[in-house]
Amino acid sequence: MTTRGDTNRLLHEEVDRLRQEVAELQQTQATLREQLTQAEANLQDRDALLQAVVQHVPNAFAAFDPEMRYILASDRFRQDYNVADQELLGRSHYDVFPEVPERWKEVHQRSLAGQVEQAEEDAFVRDDGSVTYNRWECRPWYNGQGTIGGILFITEVITRQKQMEAEMWRSQNLLQSILNHSPIVIYIKDLQGRYMLTNHTFEQLFDMTDEQIVGKTDYDLLPPEIAQQVTRNDQAVSQAGHPIESEEVILVAGTPHTYLSSKFPLIDEHGAVYAVGGVSADITDRKRAEQEMRTFQILVENAPDAIGVSNFAGYVTYANPAYRAMYGYGDETIGMHFSRIIPPEIEALVNEGMQIVQTEGMWQGESINRRRDGSTFPIQSSIFLIRDTDGTPQAIAAINRDITASRQVEQNLQRLVAIIENSSDFIGTAAFDGTPIYLNAAGLKMVGLSSFDEARQMNIADFCTPEDQRYAEEHITPAIREKGRWEGEFRFRHFQTGAVFPIHYTLFTVNDPRTDIPLGLGTVTRDISAQKREEAERTRLQEQVIAAQQDALRELSTPLIPISDNVVIMPLIGTIDSGRAQMVLETLLEGIAHYQADIAIMDITGVTVVDTQVAQALVRAARAVKLLGAQVLLTGIQPQIAQTLITLGADLGDIRTHGNLQSGISYALNLSDQD
Repeated sequence: MTTRGDTNRLLHEEVDRLRQEVAELQQTQATLREQLTQAEANLQDRDALLQAVVQHVPNAFAAFDPEMRYILASDRFRQDYNVADQELLGRSHYDVFPEVPERWKEVHQRSLAGQVEQAEEDAFVRDDGSVTYNRWECRPWYNGQGTIGGILFITEVITRQKQMEAEMWRSQNLLQSILNHSPIVIYIKDLQGRYMLTNHTFEQLFDMTDEQIVGKTDYDLLPPEIAQQVTRNDQAVSQAGHPIESEEVILVAGTPHTYLSSKFPLIDEHGAVYAVGGVSADITDRKRAEQEMRTFQILVENAPDAIGVSNFAGYVTYANPAYRAMYGYGDETIGMHFSRIIPPEIEALVNEGMQIVQTEGMWQGESINRRRDGSTFPIQSSIFLIRDTDGTPQAIAAINRDITASRQVEQNLQRLVAIIENSSDFIGTAAFDGTPIYLNAAGLKMVGLSSFDEARQMNIADFCTPEDQRYAEEHITPAIREKGRWEGEFRFRHFQTGAVFPIHYTLFTVNDPRTDIPLGLGTVTRDISAQKREEAERTRLQEQVIAAQQDALRELSTPLIPISDNVVIMPLIGTIDSGRAQMVLETLLEGIAHYQADIAIMDITGVTVVDTQVAQALVRAARAVKLLGAQVLLTGIQPQIAQTLITLGADLGDIRTHGNLQSGISYALNLSDQD
């Protein structure tokens, strides 16, 4: 049985327990309140963080419930879609954007069903007709129970990027068009010399496509020595870090072309050179024009003719050295009026010439100029207008040549021509192939041609007979080639009569007096028909004279004198050679036969020399006379002759000798009387 005290104790214990529980509950409540306060603070922080994210996140996004009502929308979303001034929370997305296409609504439904949808580029056409380009992602979001609470729509408006891309595309297309249509070679190479970009002109230069060129180096496209030089120029640009201009020679279809290359470094974002760009213009024609201009300048500066330029007011603006020297004004020539070189007496003619220049563009002719010292001289002048590329006259130029010497030469030439034309000799020139170039009147007449036009149709070989042509080929032509000249007697034929007549033919090469280079053939030919006839007549007369002289000489050198009816004397004087010995023999025999002489006295008192030939002649004479029945007496033998005859061993056994002519005559007459 429970007592009251027990009950009170139990009540007190229960109260204490309850108080304890209340205290614990209060503590728990305080803890919970504190946790709630912290949770509220954390929630506020997260809400603030979410608001900060919503406000400052760079991408636009919005959260929707299953009915596509806005739960959340970032500031960027509001700005991108121009709804910053509208209250979105709780409103339907389709009310805010009634222009949302059906295809997007289908995307929303698929995302509410759990799918994740996205697009890298999508066009959103607004009611006002504007177009916004978006990159978007649509995905479901889940609540605390793990069920789909709606969708998240994350977007990035890329309209500006699209515009920039379009602008960049237009710029690139414009740049590429400029590159491809530029006549200048354009290219980019990396630091290893590999081509990264080229234009169409470059591709046409090497007849390759861009795909074939990119990645290759100059050593793949050019000869090694050229590639080496081009590579050195590239390296100089990359090392210097600034543009460098140079001339490079490239082979185009096997022909060297000169290019003016301007190369520049390409710098990356760190300021380092990562490639070398270049533009190269073909300046071959310009270089050629410059060379031609330099050549022209050299020619003008060194020309012997006076070359000057003046403005339309008549003041000299240019004068070459020959001009300055010819007129004697030197450096004072520039700026002076051209009238200073014009003599007063021809001013009217000069004015007429200048009018012709201004109307027709040129005047040429001979005139007279005046030097600084007042002396005048003849000139050959060519005056003409200098025009620009549009044909507009800019200045007046004159080329003047002092023809004083040429006038003298011309006068001398005229005199020479007069002499040649009036010469009776055949004078002409011909090319090396035999084609006549000139033939004077005497030459035409000599061969029976009426004009030089007839001669022009012939060859010099036609002037002689076929057999004479062979002689010319075998003797005259080789001499001309070897010595440049042949002279001698030859024959020509007359084209009208066909007669062949003798000539004295002189054929020679005509050389340039300055260079000594053979220019052709020349001839001076004389008809020697009359000379030949005269020579023949002279020869005939000479032969007659010689015959008469021989008869007279025979009588004088071998006289035969009869001194009685049967005695003749032949006194011999001078030297006896073989010819005279024969004459002695013939005269002696003829005389003995004619006079019927029995004794012939040969007196050699006047013979200075007796040699074997003389001794033999005497012996032959004695024997021949003996055959005619007569005998020979030899008189006038001098001591030295007697000694010579003994030395020579002459056999004079059939010849009777006497010391002098007197004793010989006495002997012969006595002997004749006895008979």
